[in-house]
Amino acid sequence: MIPVLPFFMRSREMKVGALALGAFLSGILFIVLAGCESKGDRLFWNNRCKECHTINGKGGSSGPNLTYVGGKRSRDYIVQQIKDPKSHNPNTDMPSFRDKLSDQEINDLADYLSGLK
Repeated sequence: MIPVLPFFMRSREMKVGALALGAFLSGILFIVLAGCESKGDRLFWNNRCKECHTINGKGGSSGPNLTYVGGKRSRDYIVQQIKDPKSHNPNTDMPSFRDKLSDQEINDLADYLSGLK
């Protein structure tokens, strides 16, 4: 992307400086955003969720793809699914995580998943 420079930035040095500043700030923004994974994101990838569920083409395939789950299910539904999946489907293979994750971790995971739209 080439930034649009104001008319007064006519010298080559000013243009190069503006481009360098833009590239530098873009790099900082990328680093900041890349480091902003949520607690829920870490819980999903560091626990058993990824063994069965897929997000953006990564993960397992025995459970539903969760890439857009936040656009299909409410946050409350997701919390209940994590705590007691049999309440939604008595024949599910998904285990309950009520005793495996703290309430805070369940909420963090639900926040993350409900944001996937």
